[in-house]
Amino acid sequence: MNLGKILEGAQSGPSVVRPVKFRVGGVNVKQQKTSARAEAILVYVGEDERADAFVEAARYLSKRYPGATIPPEVQSSEETLRFLARALRDKDDPASPFADADLLRASVPLATVLDLMEAYRAFREAEYPVEPTAEDEQKLKEQAAGK
Repeated sequence: MNLGKILEGAQSGPSVVRPVKFRVGGVNVKQQKTSARAEAILVYVGEDERADAFVEAARYLSKRYPGATIPPEVQSSEETLRFLARALRDKDDPASPFADADLLRASVPLATVLDLMEAYRAFREAEYPVEPTAEDEQKLKEQAAGK
């Protein structure tokens, strides 16, 4: 059965999501630093969306720092922010984004951004694994039996 028929048919179901909780920071109307607990959900991001996030990151950085050499760490951070802007969704309305990249950049510490990216990777590996072939399963059984 081809992929289109699988996705349309009885084998497909609602998208799998994973809830995440983390702290965000900001500035209130009195210009005081604030922090709060946030809750969102992670959803699967397809390859087209991932590529779009990386291209947007490059465009943003070249516009923000015209003519400058962008350090790889800055490029990577911006790519991660733009990716998470697609992966994080409103926990009460999964069709809606949790935040755009600009708000994430301003409100979520880099260490938390990296933790959220690790949570996404764990989610993707757990929910969208490559299933072993019959040959792989036989090798695992043999290894377990000590052969």
